[in-house]
This record gives sequence, structure tokens and C-alpha cells, in this order.
Amino acid sequence: MAAAAPLANVTPGGLDSAVVVPPAPARSPGYYVRQRLWANRPAVAGLGFIIGCALVALLGYWILPDPSPDANNGFVQLQKQPPGFTAKFIRRTETDSARAGNNLFKTWWQGQPAIGEIPINSGFATSKADSLIVEPWSASGSRPLAPVRLALKDWLGSYQSSPQGTRWAQRTYWLGTDKAGRDELSRLLLGTRISLGIGLVAVLISLALGVLVGALAGYFGGWLDSVLLGLMTVVW
Repeated sequence: MAAAAPLANVTPGGLDSAVVVPPAPARSPGYYVRQRLWANRPAVAGLGFIIGCALVALLGYWILPDPSPDANNGFVQLQKQPPGFTAKFIRRTETDSARAGNNLFKTWWQGQPAIGEIPINSGFATSKADSLIVEPWSASGSRPLAPVRLALKDWLGSYQSSPQGTRWAQRTYWLGTDKAGRDELSRLLLGTRISLGIGLVAVLISLALGVLVGALAGYFGGWLDSVLLGLMTVVW
């Protein structure tokens, strides 16, 4: 029986019933890894959460609603407020030395020094425009506190002629406040940065110690290798 002719030798007229399948393009291992990852929605959600936490840790105080050191700018009057609570503040005028001490890197690493603030219900300037009369904040339904007189230059700046200037601030506590009147959202975001920082330090310590012990064990070998291997297995 004669052997079949190779497909390459078949004349065009004889290809009516033959199907030539082109070879599949070569794919890198990373392609298949990505395909499996995108097909797993919980894994993608987890990856997005990790990336979000990493961005929060990297941006730090730049994105905190309360950028004071350790997000510790609290007000006893505002303790244990519910999520979404909004309060109005009057801010003390920032001195030139305080403004000069603020820079981008220092703010990212340590935060900004807390500026004197008073939570208020309302306020207005006196007829002489040299002082302010403000009503300190009090919980709704409680008896209003006695009004307080403040020097205008200390709280609105000498360049301000009315209390409608930039020193009036309104802040929303999206996750409420704790028992010390601090912003819960800022504390949570800062805690994310601290937690990831601790994890990074632990990994760096493990890496340095592992490289050192492995290098010593591999160089000297023998009984020292066995001792170090057993020690790291038990202790680490």
C-alpha cells in the first residue's frame, strides 16, 4: 500500500476536503495568570482592597480629614457623635512662623500642627469690628452655653473685616467621633498606615535575618548549618 502524500504536496485542486489549522500563537505564562485572575472576581476585589490600603498608607496625612499629628485633634464637646455629623468651627489665625514650618514632606511624615479651633453654633462681629461674639457648640436640645468674646485679630486675622471670611470652617465626620471627640475616619486611615508599616518592617527584618543566617550556614556548613537550620525552624 502506497504511503499518503504530505499535505504540502497536495495540489490546490485536492484541498477541497482538507482544512489547514494555523498554529496557536505563543502566550507568555503571565497571560494565563492574568486570565485566571480576572476570571476570579473575589481575587480582583481583594487586590483592589490591598491597592487601596497601600495608597492610603503612601499618601498618609495628605488625605486625612484631620491632618494633625496622630489625628489627635479632638473636642470633648463633640464626643461620640454619629456618622455624618457636621460641625462649624472658628479657627485661630495661623502665625507666620507656623506657616513657615509647614512643608510637603514634613506634612506627609508628621502631619500639620493642630490650629486652635472652637466648635460653635453661631457667631458675629461686634459693631467696632475688633472682636467676635460666638456661641460655643452644644448638643441639640441642651441649654445653650454662654456667648464668648474673642479678639478678631487672633481668630479671623487683622485683614478680615467680617466673620464670613476663610476662618470659618465646616467639617463633616463621616464615621462620627470617638469618646475624645476625634475624627473616626482619620483615625481609621492612619491606623491602616501604621498596620502596613509594621508589616513592612517585619518583612524587612525577616529578610535581613534570613539572608544573614543562610549565608553563614551555607559558608561554614557542617554542624553549624544543622544547628542554625534547627534553631530557625523552632524559633522562627
